[in-house]
Amino acid sequence: MTPHVEAFGWDIPVFYALNRDFGPLVDALVRFCHRPLSGVLGACVLILWALWKWRARAAPLILAAVLAVVATDLVGARLLKPMLSRSRPCYTLARGSVRQVVPAANAGSLPSLHAANWFAAVTPFAVAAPPAAPVLYLLATLMGLSRVVAGVHWPSDVLLGALLGLLMGLLARRLVQALAKRWRADDGAPSTATEPATGPQK
Repeated sequence: MTPHVEAFGWDIPVFYALNRDFGPLVDALVRFCHRPLSGVLGACVLILWALWKWRARAAPLILAAVLAVVATDLVGARLLKPMLSRSRPCYTLARGSVRQVVPAANAGSLPSLHAANWFAAVTPFAVAAPPAAPVLYLLATLMGLSRVVAGVHWPSDVLLGALLGLLMGLLARRLVQALAKRWRADDGAPSTATEPATGPQK
């Protein structure tokens, strides 16, 4: 039998603190964050920023981000969601007590893939450019919290999704570095940095 993971004790008060009416502008942003277009636009902004900042040397970072998002999506959707089988708050809490802004299926609350994918995407760039890390992680955090405001995820879904994405981002970065070094060694080229060095950039 598939286990059913209940919400943690702190999930409910934090959920209700965030799942409130913050006004029509916030609702519009929450609905936009729910749409696939938000992820596409976010990816385009990250890629353009990386190309502007590092030019051709941005390729390993972009590849690491893509691999991290794909791996996060596969692990989250194919393994963790079916295995943990947690119901969403909009289906678990009393009818009328949840403010649901966007539609969501009655399954697979844990982890939040919105949070996981965003943290996976920004982590390679955040590691390569520490000064930009606070902004990148703030953006990913807001995207994750929008799911709680929308009423379709528990706060712990967002937290564990963020940790999953962070882990996948770090692993993908290391994998790309290792593959680049091996390719350089096989090609007979001298071993050099495979991605932009950290520190002051233009």
